[in-house]
Amino acid sequence: MPDEFNRYNLAELRAYVLRNLASLRAQVVDPISGQESGTTYLGLNAQYSAQDLNLRINSSLTKTSLLLNAENETLYAKEVFYDAAPGQVQYALPPDMCQLRGLWWKNPGIAAPASPDSYRLMSYQDEIEAPHGFSGQVGRPTWRRVGAQIVLNQDPVDFSPAINIQGIWVRYIRWERFLNDDDDYISLPYAQIVQEVVAWDATMDCIKTQDEMVDASGVATTLAYWNQQLEIQARNSYRPPEIRLIGPTYHYLTFSGRR
Repeated sequence: MPDEFNRYNLAELRAYVLRNLASLRAQVVDPISGQESGTTYLGLNAQYSAQDLNLRINSSLTKTSLLLNAENETLYAKEVFYDAAPGQVQYALPPDMCQLRGLWWKNPGIAAPASPDSYRLMSYQDEIEAPHGFSGQVGRPTWRRVGAQIVLNQDPVDFSPAINIQGIWVRYIRWERFLNDDDDYISLPYAQIVQEVVAWDATMDCIKTQDEMVDASGVATTLAYWNQQLEIQARNSYRPPEIRLIGPTYHYLTFSGRR
């Protein structure tokens, strides 16, 4: 059964996909017992192992997370802090990073943890002949990306001989975590809608890889509906309250209230 947030775990998602596939058959329902009968085209356990379904579900989860990111990148926003140590100019990018949003630098004289307004944006400078003489920004190093590393164009020791605790603020977009265990749940925003997209997308993926000819128009329609609902939710993720300006009561037909 779903959890208190109406989310399916991985085992329930597999069962959901198999149920969708098993419904694609010449189906007859007994009017008395309500039992279904007919030749099952797809959805047999012999056709799809748990490992196979897990791969398809996680593949669909990755596609869905990219869709959400394209609609609203703040849904996957994440932030980490690095200590800027003298002599160290390379810092590994977070392993769950999808896109880098920017780096900010804290003045070494400000104690950590510091407020957000204590950080200043660091300029990205990839081609520069003399980083030490670069006058594009003052009081903080520029940086560049080299593979999976953040490389500062100037040694932090030039700004402070001591370690700048939480001196580099990295903001980025994360990848969604895969579902590995049967009791794992989707941790994405709007998981209740995401799981519908994932289940029906995995169903469509299974249909495309089989030789049997089945009518998948119903699956495609349902998938398109849930994709549309997810896009709407992502676009409207922030809905500020309405502000209604109500003026004061007019006394004695004058604005000031005087006679």
